[in-house]
Amino acid sequence: MMSTEEKMRVVNFNGNGENWWIWRGKFLAIATKKGWNDILTGTSQVPKNDEVLDENNTNEKEKILIRAKNKALYAELMLSQDNQVAFDIVDEATTDALPDGDLALAWKNLKEKYEGTSLTELIALKKEYYLSKLMKLNNDPDVWISTLEKL
Repeated sequence: MMSTEEKMRVVNFNGNGENWWIWRGKFLAIATKKGWNDILTGTSQVPKNDEVLDENNTNEKEKILIRAKNKALYAELMLSQDNQVAFDIVDEATTDALPDGDLALAWKNLKEKYEGTSLTELIALKKEYYLSKLMKLNNDPDVWISTLEKL
C-alpha cells in the first residue's frame, strides 16, 4: 500500500488558454505546499547534471535536494499536460546543463505561451476587454467580472 508521501496528485491542464489561470494557480499552490516554488520560479539555481555532488558534504546536500526537487516537479509538470502543445513545451525544456528537464525553463515557456506579453497579444486582450459584455441577465456577473480581471 502506498503511503501519503508516495501518492502523486496531478492537476491536469488541457491546453485551453481560458483554463490557464485556474490551472496555474493550482500548480503554484502545489509547488508552494511542497516547498518547491523557488525552483519553479528559478530563484534557486539547479546544479548542472554533470556536476558531481558529495552527499556527505554538508555544503552540497542543499544542491542535491534542489536537483531532486527539480526532477520531481518537472515530472509532475510533464504528467499534468493533457494537450500536445503544452506537453511539447514542457518536453522541450531541456538544456545541456539539465538534459533531463529544466523546470524553471518549462514554467517560463508555458507562461510565455499562455500569458503572452507581445504587443499583438496585448492589443488582442485590450480589444477583448472593451468588447466584453454580460450577454444574458441570468449569467452570473461575478464570473464575468472575474474574467475581465484576468485580462
